[in-house]
Amino acid sequence: DRNGKLSVVESIEIKDMESKKIYYFFNEKKVYENTEILTPCGISEVYDIPPYIKIDGYELVEASENNKIKMINKIKSDETKYFFKLEERNIKDFYLGEKVLIRKMIYRNGQAEIKDDKVIEASNISVTGHEILEISYKSLFRSRSYKDVKEIIFFGPVEKETTLEKKTVEISAMDTSYQPSCSFSEFDYAYLYQMKTDNDEIKMESLATDGAVFRDFTRSGDLVKYKSGDVDKMDWVCIYKTPNGKILCERLVNKCIGHFYQELIESL
Repeated sequence: DRNGKLSVVESIEIKDMESKKIYYFFNEKKVYENTEILTPCGISEVYDIPPYIKIDGYELVEASENNKIKMINKIKSDETKYFFKLEERNIKDFYLGEKVLIRKMIYRNGQAEIKDDKVIEASNISVTGHEILEISYKSLFRSRSYKDVKEIIFFGPVEKETTLEKKTVEISAMDTSYQPSCSFSEFDYAYLYQMKTDNDEIKMESLATDGAVFRDFTRSGDLVKYKSGDVDKMDWVCIYKTPNGKILCERLVNKCIGHFYQELIESL
């Protein structure tokens, strides 16, 4: 069987079949002759129709922005363990105990891409926060061919639009060179789609290449920067698209005078 256990059976029954099991057939007369070494007169590997990939206790649904990606809603961002199951179509428990291959992915420009060469073989995985994973299994089929069974799964937030806590950037009153910016690689599971400031906004398709300039926006390496000029404060938001919605990262830059914010002084 798939665990390397060798056993003798007199008859083959459907209920005993499982993936990766191999049957060796011998001439019965030669077995009775107590021959020390016997050559099988036939060898058969068991296969079935390729399975479905499922996760125990969860329903996989299509993501709204990309129907090639399935989704599980994570109510909390805490670490959660998920158990994978290969759901058979014909023979009960045929794939019971089989492991799957797990690879981390990144989401860029509406497509899921392999993040790196690291592959994990397991029957479960713990996910902290939000991630996109490729879950795959090579299923033996007729003529010793293999069928690839694969699901790309987004472990994402329940809400289609998530606004993260606003971050404040403090700069010196003498700093006239600071430029509000958004990072392309802020999240593995979302890509930078749009940047909005108090005065302007831009979609990233207008800055397709490094060094591109559009009005007061510039793409520089991993960042999109906005030339705001010498202002005391400015709000901006970085908008990211996930396979199922948006993430809004709000930012605020404040110039400091001494140990106080300019905006606090103005309110006195």
